[in-house]
Amino acid sequence: DQEEPQERGEGEGQDSPTEGQNQDTDAAERDELLQQVSIPSVDTILRYPIEVWVSSGREFVAPEVVESKAENRKKKRQFRSSVSMELDIEKHCLRQMKGRRYEDMNPGEYRSTRSSKQPVIIEGNWQDPTVEEQMKHDTVHKLETHLAEVKANQRDRPLSMTPNTSGRLYKQPDTKRVMVYPNGESIERAIYIWGDTLQQLLDNAGLKLGMWQRVKMFFNMEGKLIENFNDIERDQLLCASPGKSFQKPQGTREGIEIKANWSRARKQYGPQATD
Repeated sequence: DQEEPQERGEGEGQDSPTEGQNQDTDAAERDELLQQVSIPSVDTILRYPIEVWVSSGREFVAPEVVESKAENRKKKRQFRSSVSMELDIEKHCLRQMKGRRYEDMNPGEYRSTRSSKQPVIIEGNWQDPTVEEQMKHDTVHKLETHLAEVKANQRDRPLSMTPNTSGRLYKQPDTKRVMVYPNGESIERAIYIWGDTLQQLLDNAGLKLGMWQRVKMFFNMEGKLIENFNDIERDQLLCASPGKSFQKPQGTREGIEIKANWSRARKQYGPQATD
């Protein structure tokens, strides 16, 4: 009597061989059916495209919810417009009443009273608003209060987004344009080159000037070696050298000698000597 429950307990939770065979048969039949299904062509797929919703990080919102929110916003806008229209009409009527009172310039009527402090008062003066104006003013004030409450209730709640303000949105490139000419040659050969780093300027100088040797250093017009990219100013004239020391441009010394000879000739032989 005790062996039968043990045998049943050992078999609990285990699949019998018959059930495993049935599952394998179902899987084989399913694979056969899938193989018989023909995949539609690309034209058919493009004719009936699949709708995909794209999000920038927010959770998915069903289109029905979006449509209902848009319909509610439309109704709220219409209600707010009707209240605003009624307020404008009442304000216009109030302005018309004030205009008629100012235009009539009615001096009013004197009426006696029993008061010892003010025995005579003026009624109906053009400076005093009428009862209709006071009622219209109260109506305008109520409409303004009602419109302010409607706008406060219909105001959309701001989205709780915490943008990352630590990073920069855009990094300004530090590209510089300079004029370079070969070391020891005329400044007339100077051309413009661009670069973001000192090495990039050196490479571009060699390519643009067509130098046989690679440019290794820059000198300014005073002969000072440029060692840092920050020392270079925009549109600065630089001397490109493959490794030799700084040499003055060719035309500088010749120009100085020509000017000296020109001034000597004018002093010695007169102004007509240089014609």
